Amino acid sequence: MRFVVKVKDEWVGDEDLLDVVRILDKSKIDRCNLFFDDKVLYFNRGEYTVAIIDSRRNVGALRFYEKNLIKKIGMKLKLKSVEDVFKLAEEIERMDLDEFISKRGDV
Repeated sequence: MRFVVKVKDEWVGDEDLLDVVRILDKSKIDRCNLFFDDKVLYFNRGEYTVAIIDSRRNVGALRFYEKNLIKKIGMKLKLKSVEDVFKLAEEIERMDLDEFISKRGDV
């Protein structure tokens, strides 16, 4: 798993992903709390935006999840620091994304 983090206005993280994420930044990231695009899972919480790449599967297949569920998951993330982002990435890495969605979506 590779990921990048947007701290205030600066992207940091995996060098190979930075250019891709910067291109997507203007068009999509500011509009949602959490969304899926191909193999990228994005979270937007306050000043931290996270893009997580899961190379094990095609995350785009998860688009069928209800927008309502996605919103609930985004609201439950509570990312307050870069350390929180790393903890979240580790949590996702330990389980598959279906399990993560199920766990975070249980409100």
